[in-house]
Amino acid sequence: EMLAFCGAEVPKGYIFVKGGGDAAKPEGDGDQDTEPRVYDIFEPFLTRQSESKPHQCYETFDEAVDEFYSSAECQKQEVAKHQEKKQIASKLDKIKNDQDARITSLRNQALSTNKKAQLIEYNLESVDAAINAVNEALASGFDWKELDQMIQSEKEAGNPVASLVSSLQLDRNAITLRLENNLDDPEEEGEGGSRRGKLS
Repeated sequence: EMLAFCGAEVPKGYIFVKGGGDAAKPEGDGDQDTEPRVYDIFEPFLTRQSESKPHQCYETFDEAVDEFYSSAECQKQEVAKHQEKKQIASKLDKIKNDQDARITSLRNQALSTNKKAQLIEYNLESVDAAINAVNEALASGFDWKELDQMIQSEKEAGNPVASLVSSLQLDRNAITLRLENNLDDPEEEGEGGSRRGKLS
């Protein structure tokens, strides 16, 4: 038989529910992340195909209909409130993730800046020698192209000061030095910050 009536004379009523997990739990008693339990449809009978679905049984069909419609507006408000909470939580999560990413970025920048400062301090004499050599060459009338050629020649000749110069930045009036920290790691190299040299 396809129908399973709960009474012989007056059919009982059934309201099928969705969301909220266990239908036996009172509303508002579940996890805040769980969708609120709301009524889906009502029926005057329970088929064998639908008896496994979450539902509530009432003594009469009229009682089920009254309950369904009397709770409809309240349940709509609960669903709207739940969606609003989810949106707020999502925005807060995004803000938190953005802040965490910013903190990580600033921390990495601070570590990088600190490392460059330590490298410059460790190689202070060599840094000053390189900057002074560039300034003296510019003061003697060298242009940036001639200066670059001179540095390459000095590197080939094994000049230790020239070997520190990684590149020249004419647009920023600066040079970039490649420094080593032999105390921590003989093979470790770090690119020092650009130090400005005055043009003559």
